Amino acid sequence: MPMEKVMQYIWQWRLYGSPDKLLTDGRELRILHPGNLNRASGPDFFNAKLRMDDAEWAGNVELHLRASDWRRHGHHLDRAYDSVILHVVGENDTYVRRPDGSIIPQLHLPFDRQIAERYSILASDARPLRCRAYIADVPPLFLHEAVDSCAMERLQTKSERVAETLKLTTQDWAHATFVTLARALGFGLNSDPMELLARRLPPSVAAKHSDSDFQLEALLLGSAGLLEESRIADDYSQSLRTEWDFLSHKYNLTPLPSHIWKFSGTRPAASPLRRLVYLARLLRQGSGLLSRLLDARGDIDRLREFFKVKFEGYWASHLSFGAPGTRNYANALGMAHINLLLINAVAPLYYAYGVSHGAFDYQDMAVEMLHHLPAESNSVMRMWESMVAVTPADAWESQGLLQLTRAYCEQGDCLRCRLAYQALRRTKTTKDS
Repeated sequence: MPMEKVMQYIWQWRLYGSPDKLLTDGRELRILHPGNLNRASGPDFFNAKLRMDDAEWAGNVELHLRASDWRRHGHHLDRAYDSVILHVVGENDTYVRRPDGSIIPQLHLPFDRQIAERYSILASDARPLRCRAYIADVPPLFLHEAVDSCAMERLQTKSERVAETLKLTTQDWAHATFVTLARALGFGLNSDPMELLARRLPPSVAAKHSDSDFQLEALLLGSAGLLEESRIADDYSQSLRTEWDFLSHKYNLTPLPSHIWKFSGTRPAASPLRRLVYLARLLRQGSGLLSRLLDARGDIDRLREFFKVKFEGYWASHLSFGAPGTRNYANALGMAHINLLLINAVAPLYYAYGVSHGAFDYQDMAVEMLHHLPAESNSVMRMWESMVAVTPADAWESQGLLQLTRAYCEQGDCLRCRLAYQALRRTKTTKDS
C-alpha cells in the first residue's frame, strides 16, 4: 500500500501529536476534527473542522507526500477539490492554488518515519497475525473490545446478507429463510451451490409436497443435478429420478450442473447428498419454517431439538446411493454442526428480522445466543491459540476472531484493524523470530 495511505492513517487517528500547528505561511492552526475518511473519489477527508487565526472552518482536507503531487495528480483541474480548506503535505516543495487563484492553506506535517517503519514490518510479513509480536502487550480490556466490535461487525454483515436475499426474493421471508439455512448447511465447502439451489427452488413449491419426504428428496436432489443417470445405483435412486422427471416437468424446473458440488474433502456422512436430504426434512415445515424459529425466541435447547433430525428408512443405512453401509447412520447432524447452524443461520435471521420489523428483542436474542453457544473449533481458533494464546470463551468471541482474521488479517488491511493500531503506536520495530 502506498505510504500516502499511512499518512492518511496518521491524520485520521490523530497520531500527529499536538493539535496546535503552524501553517506554512506562519498562521496558527488548531485541528478540531480531522474529518471523515473518503474511500471514493475526491478529497481524502470530508467535514474536517479547523480553526485558523481564530476563525473556524469546515470543509475538506487533501493529503500528499509532496505538495507538488497536487498538480501531478491533476487536482488543479478537478472542481471537486475546490472545497479543500487544508492541504497537508509531508514535503513542502511548493504551494497550490484554487482555480480562482487563491492559495490553499498548507500544513507541513513531517512524515512519521517511525510509524512508517512499523507499518512496513506489518505489511511485509505474509504470515497470519502480522501483529502477533505486539498482541501480548495489548491490555486485555482493549483486546476484548476489539474482538467484541468485530463480533458485532460480523453479525451485522451476515444479517445484511439476509436483507439482500430478502430483496432478491421480493420480501418473501419464507424464501429468504430457506436460502439462509441452505447456505449455512453447506458449511463453507458447498455453501455457494446450496444457496444457488435454494434461490432456484421456491419453498412454495416444496410446501405443496411437505407431507412427503420422498417427493421433497426428489425435488432437492433433482434440482441439485444429483439424480442424473450416472448416479443411479439402485432401485431407490431410480425411483427418485422417476419422481424428479415428473416434478420437474410439472413445475418447469431445471437442474443445476452436478459439477458445482464438492464431494472430495467432505466425509461421506457430510456429503452434499446427505445435507440435501437433511434440508428436505426441514422443509416438512413448509412456509412455517421461520415461524418455528421465531417462536423459539432464542431458546438454544428448543432450537437444537428442532434441528436434531433422525433419518429413517433408506438414509438410516446409506451414506450414498448403492450398497448400504456397515452401521446405522440415523443421526443426520451432530451437535457441533447444529451449533454452527444456530451461529451462521438462526442468529443472523433473528438480527435481520429484528432490524426489518423494528423488533429489537430479536436483535438482542441474536447477540445473547452467540454469548451462550460454545466457541467454534476450527483452524482459525487454533491459530489464535497457538500463536498468541488467545482462546475464545464463546461463539461471540470466536465470531469476533474470525472477523478479525478474514476481514483484516487475510486482507492485509492493517490500517483499519484495532490491534494493528496498537502495534503502530508502539516503539518496538523488530520482527519476531
